[in-house]
Amino acid sequence: MVVGIAPATDPTTTTTIMRSALSLLSLIIASVSLHAETGPAEYPITTTVIASPSAAIAQTPTFTTGSDNEAYLTWIEPNEKGGTLLISHYLAATKTWSEPNTIIDSETLLIDSANTPTLTAGRNQSLVAAWLDQSTEDKSVVYLSHSYNGGATWGSPTTLTTESEQVSFPQISFWRSGKLLAAWLDGRAGNTSLYARVIGSDESDTLIDESVSESNLGLTLFPNSSGLLVYRGLDDKGIRDIHRVAWDGREWSEARILNHDEWRPQTDHIEGPRLHSSGGHAAATWFSAAFNSPRVQISTSPDAGERFTMPQQIDNGHAKGRADLKMLRDGSVIAIWQENGDLPGIYLRRIAPSQKLSPAVRLVITQPDEDIGFPRLALLKDYDTTPAQLIATYTQNKQVRTLHVTLPDLSTIAGRKPCLPCDEDDANATRGYPVKGVVTRVMADRGMVIVKHQEIPGVMRAMTMPFKVEAETLAQVSVDQELLGRIERQGRDWHLFSVKLLGSPKNETP
Repeated sequence: MVVGIAPATDPTTTTTIMRSALSLLSLIIASVSLHAETGPAEYPITTTVIASPSAAIAQTPTFTTGSDNEAYLTWIEPNEKGGTLLISHYLAATKTWSEPNTIIDSETLLIDSANTPTLTAGRNQSLVAAWLDQSTEDKSVVYLSHSYNGGATWGSPTTLTTESEQVSFPQISFWRSGKLLAAWLDGRAGNTSLYARVIGSDESDTLIDESVSESNLGLTLFPNSSGLLVYRGLDDKGIRDIHRVAWDGREWSEARILNHDEWRPQTDHIEGPRLHSSGGHAAATWFSAAFNSPRVQISTSPDAGERFTMPQQIDNGHAKGRADLKMLRDGSVIAIWQENGDLPGIYLRRIAPSQKLSPAVRLVITQPDEDIGFPRLALLKDYDTTPAQLIATYTQNKQVRTLHVTLPDLSTIAGRKPCLPCDEDDANATRGYPVKGVVTRVMADRGMVIVKHQEIPGVMRAMTMPFKVEAETLAQVSVDQELLGRIERQGRDWHLFSVKLLGSPKNETP
């Protein structure tokens, strides 16, 4: 159970003392709250309260994870002179947050639970933060700052774009060669449009959609440096369906509707979609109240956003929205959202690759329509021989909360008795990326085969390339042999494993 802490009455009280006292109290709460929230027997999870690194008054928490699944948390602490944007690094060994560092302290920092700062992580402890600065009512600028030491120190802010001062809802992600891919909403033409650009290049801003709804965006990049952007569109009838556009590394595709919800909300400021990917697979979630039926929906794509499955409703029938999700290597999705009804709270559910829904688990007890900000998930680790782990963050009583979540082991999910070798086999079966191809050459002396393989959407174009293989595989394959397998990069080489031969080699007479 998550225990509430009464908010401080004076936000200007010495921050260091308040933060230390709050951290101590949170540790006490954590010590008595271990495993307090447990899912139903069909999908048992374990949750642990993590002492928050924030002061007693804080909001707009959000996450990013690095290439090694290191998690970073950002949030804003309001004060009499505006607000301070801070960052903390999750310390996995102790399951605690590091002492926070300041990204920016500003009198004009925009503090809005929906239009939150954003953070992205690259290689070698590189981080970039983006936030909104609103010095006047008609001027909204997004600033960026870089850190090259895991958030310990930050460089001087620069603007996201020099072409507009009507910018909001930024999304940024490290692209390649140190560049960033950015997308945002823009009011330069008098209405709300969607723009993007590559930061670090000489290219100008690119108009993607000239009429969109004022809501957050979802942006993800795939291993081959292509990308996918989802957002809430706006047509001349007031319909705000979810749209998607793809980035091929050079230009953006035409916008397409992900699903026809036919929602015509009465307000302009509504919740937008969330997006996450693993390999070339992607998943999107969003809230809709079309036809007076509030619901949280989820849809997945097997081919980097080219196609999406028919959306599923994942809530219990009393959806408030505020959804987020993370996709795992095996193609399953972990989603959270806010629910009202007789048992209000923040709920978690697993969506299997087969689209089967696990039972919904209540992570946090809330009051009906309680303001919890926009809950967010970070994936700490995927499945190996041990269960996957995530962190959830949200706000309650004007305080930032964080929660460690451990998912069931793979044997439990598969419905079998505990079996460590089976769990290891299942985890290995999701390593790397699936591939289908034909062997064109066998190089036994080098422990390699050359395979002409099909495109792996979001990962690699169709090509002929060498792969390292195990001796057992090398002994089985021959030229013109069709096969299925999985590939992953280890150092400078690509390895082919979990190989399944398809029939006889084409040059072999039956």
